[in-house]
Amino acid sequence: MLTQDSKTCLFSGIDPQDLDPTIRDSVKVTQELGFRFLWVDALCIFQDDDTWKTRELEIMGQIYRNATFTIVASWAEDVKNGFCIAAYQHKTWLVVATDNPNPPSGSEWKRVVRSARNRYYSGRLQFAHDQTTWICYCSEPPAQECDGWLAGTWYGHDIYSDDYFEDIMTMVRSKKDSFQTKKVLWNWYALVKVYSNRKLRYCDDRLPAISALAREFASILGDRYICGLWKSDLPFGLMWLPRKLHYSVSGGTSGPSWSWASYDGETRWWVRKHQGWRPDQDFEILGSVIELTSPGNPFGKVKAAELHVRGLLLPPIQYIEIDPNEFDGRDAGEALQTFVSFDYNDDPRVQPDSGFSLSFLVVGNREWSRIDGLVVLEEEENRYSRVGCFRIMDLSPMTPENISPEVGGRLAKSHEELRACLRILWGVEHNVRQFVLI
Repeated sequence: MLTQDSKTCLFSGIDPQDLDPTIRDSVKVTQELGFRFLWVDALCIFQDDDTWKTRELEIMGQIYRNATFTIVASWAEDVKNGFCIAAYQHKTWLVVATDNPNPPSGSEWKRVVRSARNRYYSGRLQFAHDQTTWICYCSEPPAQECDGWLAGTWYGHDIYSDDYFEDIMTMVRSKKDSFQTKKVLWNWYALVKVYSNRKLRYCDDRLPAISALAREFASILGDRYICGLWKSDLPFGLMWLPRKLHYSVSGGTSGPSWSWASYDGETRWWVRKHQGWRPDQDFEILGSVIELTSPGNPFGKVKAAELHVRGLLLPPIQYIEIDPNEFDGRDAGEALQTFVSFDYNDDPRVQPDSGFSLSFLVVGNREWSRIDGLVVLEEEENRYSRVGCFRIMDLSPMTPENISPEVGGRLAKSHEELRACLRILWGVEHNVRQFVLI
């Protein structure tokens, strides 16, 4: 590993036998294929110099894009394993691949954060446990080869769909005015879902590690990038949902609470529900204050960030806490119910006896009946942090006896009618306020 202390020794020459097995195998593959140069991040970036690492992360996309190909040790857990290991020869396996195969077990690479980045640039020579595949999306048509019965796509996954990846590559390599904004945003949210599930050594590297791809999307969208989200779609972008509940708040968070980058785990959006979803008329992003580690680089590490917003804050009514994997499509039944998913279930601030006061911030709605929003907590006067999200599935179960005449027991059809429903439910007239999300 390159450090200030080891540089003199490394610059004088390296014996391949002194390298970790995975790096040593990479050298062997490079030489066997007739190439002279190999770029290894651990040997080309000073690991003990944060300024150097920050600068190199900013150009990481160029490094992978201009590589002839990328060597991927797909099944190796770390550099100590190596990947040039003889496959088992005493058994013969015949596998019939379906159109939608399940992902293989033991593929450590698909869970590593940098895989989401280098997959989007150069060709990829992937060494799996019992098969080698070659995939290159830079060619026309894309090349996919393997050394066995299984198609190269078999080592993919639903989050590594070749069709999906081709869409991203086509978009990145084409002119920015040839794609609809909604399609580009859909690809971004899908990409973040893939990326956020990857392992990362340092939590505060979540934004820098995806910065190269964010630059590409920014050039296509012509939009402002704000801590992993896009200004033109910020209300919807704020409505990310933690995919799993087993992550612990004790693991540490980084970045503003309202950004997916603050969550230590996989995040997703209800993208398929995006059509018909609209920001609440009382919700408005008034401005933002972003403090960057590298001034002038909005795609890199963020020291601190806050959003100045205006919106309807409601006191929480009785709710049902649910598994976010079941959050989509739940039926409220005959009575109005509010479903809440906390970002971290072990967060002491959201426990019933914590003494903290939670509020519901209404962010958007779909067809005037389903309400989406954030669960927020007041940290200081007029300064709130996100601790989860909520959804009111359907306002229609209310009957004519308990609803105002302008709605009359049917679905709300306008902003005014929706507000009438909320007044009945919460017993508040209008609690639209300006405050800060941190």
